[in-house]
Amino acid sequence: MGIITVDGNIGCGKTGVLNHLHKILKVPVDLEPVDNWQSYLNDMYINGNKIFNFQVRIWLDRCWIQNNNGNNNIIVERSPFFIKNTFIELAKKRNLLSSTEYNTLLDLHKQTDPMWKNNIYIYLRSNPESCLTRIQKRNRPSEDKIDLSYLKELHELHEKNIIELEKIVLQKNVHIINVENKTISIIANELFALITDKEK
Repeated sequence: MGIITVDGNIGCGKTGVLNHLHKILKVPVDLEPVDNWQSYLNDMYINGNKIFNFQVRIWLDRCWIQNNNGNNNIIVERSPFFIKNTFIELAKKRNLLSSTEYNTLLDLHKQTDPMWKNNIYIYLRSNPESCLTRIQKRNRPSEDKIDLSYLKELHELHEKNIIELEKIVLQKNVHIINVENKTISIIANELFALITDKEK
């Protein structure tokens, strides 16, 4: 079983790239169930509530490996490593999580982190300004509350953690794809080439 995770800031183009891989290149993908999370997103972005319940839901939905694809590779949208070290860390920094909630989430991740030791990480790097433009263009419900300062903080954490990740896993399992000024097709083909190379 091969797990390949694709990470990046909100609006970096992950979903579009993975949809292209699945529809055009017939690669199995596991997307974030954003439609099922809408009530949590509304609660967070529109109502301004703390996000503990949402992070528990994410952990339940995304941190358990559920690959029914036999021994073949499957691409998963976002990894537990970045969920924990970018989104949860930023929520704590912004006082959207209490210390108790934060420590509870870390304890939950400790239970499932070992399941992801051997996966391959791909980071789609995009500048925050471009991410905001994409977010505004796709016009998802509640995402109009996302501002540039939030995206900049997420970007900084992604940049910091991709360096940390290279220190704790095999460097050959960490890849960065710069997405600026590239079409979804070009990015998807770069990603597909990485997958194909890993299967040799």
